[in-house]
Amino acid sequence: MHPSLPVTKKFKVSNSAGKVALRVFWDAKGVTLIDFFTSGTINAARYCDILTKLMSALRRKRPGLLSRG
Repeated sequence: MHPSLPVTKKFKVSNSAGKVALRVFWDAKGVTLIDFFTSGTINAARYCDILTKLMSALRRKRPGLLSRG
């Protein structure tokens, strides 16, 4: 290697963590639920799962909101 030539840098190649998406539910009082999920088709099972998480978060953070109905 000639001393006047720039040194070539070697980079480590690693696998990507993959695609991740974020769902945020909020109201006038602030954020109710933050949910990270892997990208893909939203089917009935995934939709029910996020609604269950949202109901749980609402019961914790806004207890009076779901007391009726």
